[in-house]
Amino acid sequence: MLDQRPPGDCPRVLRVGSNERLNSATVSCLAPSSVAVTSTYVAPEESVRDSLIDIRTTVFTLGRALRLLLDAGDEEKQWRGTPDQLEVIRTATAATPEHRFPSVRSLVNAWQAAA
Repeated sequence: MLDQRPPGDCPRVLRVGSNERLNSATVSCLAPSSVAVTSTYVAPEESVRDSLIDIRTTVFTLGRALRLLLDAGDEEKQWRGTPDQLEVIRTATAATPEHRFPSVRSLVNAWQAAA
């Protein structure tokens, strides 16, 4: 999360879930073209400059959260869900936005049907 900053100051990263500012020796200023993100939840388009970020990007992030709640990773080594739930997650986290659910509501509906 980026903090509020005075004009001319560069963005600084805050720890997620707290108001604690990270040590400036640990985090340097972010260049205007860069974004600090947690790669576990990042949709592929978020890494491409000037790409379209829309609701399908949110669907991807929610799909990643579902995946990590039901397994420790991406290999189904400890999968605790159903095959139908896994298919919903695969659709939500498709590499191409056009292959994902078009809305959070459609993701929720598919998830409820799979549960």
